[in-house]
Amino acid sequence: MKQRNREINIFNMSALDLFASALGAFILITLLLLPFFPNLDPTPVQEKLEKTQTGLDAAEAEARELQARLAESIAREQELQDKLKAATDQPKKEKTPPKVAFPPLDLVIALDTTDSMHKQVKGLKNEIEQIASLLLKFAPSVGIGVVDFKDRCEGSRATNVFPLVEMNNASIRRLSEFTRGIKRGNYTRCNRDQEEAVNLALDRAVAMPWRSQAKVRLIVIISDNPAYPETQASVLQQASQFAASREGNRVSTVHVPTWRHALGMAGGPEFLERLAKAGKGQFVGGGGSFTATILLALADT
Repeated sequence: MKQRNREINIFNMSALDLFASALGAFILITLLLLPFFPNLDPTPVQEKLEKTQTGLDAAEAEARELQARLAESIAREQELQDKLKAATDQPKKEKTPPKVAFPPLDLVIALDTTDSMHKQVKGLKNEIEQIASLLLKFAPSVGIGVVDFKDRCEGSRATNVFPLVEMNNASIRRLSEFTRGIKRGNYTRCNRDQEEAVNLALDRAVAMPWRSQAKVRLIVIISDNPAYPETQASVLQQASQFAASREGNRVSTVHVPTWRHALGMAGGPEFLERLAKAGKGQFVGGGGSFTATILLALADT
């Protein structure tokens, strides 16, 4: 019987050792580097994809909305261009006259120019050109006259008149020159009572050369005191007759408060209110600018 060869092959053992050592080294290196490998879990990637898709959907919706707005703006612009072209292509129509606040108007300002009326005299001087120019903007034609009145004891100086005339550049200058020449106070220092020559002022105002084309004829009496007691009835009657004589005739009054009125020592407001009622006009109380006062007196025209 042949005996088995029990000799160990050195080369074969060495090869096995080499493979085993390499495998062990690979496993060791893998274990060491494993924490540094990226997370290959598909869940976060899927979430990112879903978020990205959601953002794309929102962007597409916003883009569609912007496109719709742009189309609307283009359509609106085209509509405006069409309207502009149509308006330009239309034949020019004859200009219509502007709307006016007043009809043809005649105004007579009867101003008490005694010493207590210094503010109103100053207002008339400073604002008469403004009043005339303003009324010309509101009415197709305007005539203005002025009665400067004081106390009856002044005699021939009790009244001073600028006759009513249609307003234009030349007549406004003449009116302004007249008002600048008005002096407040008493010429003869004869005025010792409160009442003023309202009756004389109304006489001169009614006798003005009123224009036939004026639809409204307005007398505005401005004072801080009433007429003399013995003349009040005739003044009221004259105002009533003037208002009744023609449609559009009015007598308005403006009461100027003074210290006597504040102390209850003057009867100006009561009488002037009755006078405005008799003349179918406006009663204006209180101070304010001269222009505003005149416009308030014109309120019912």
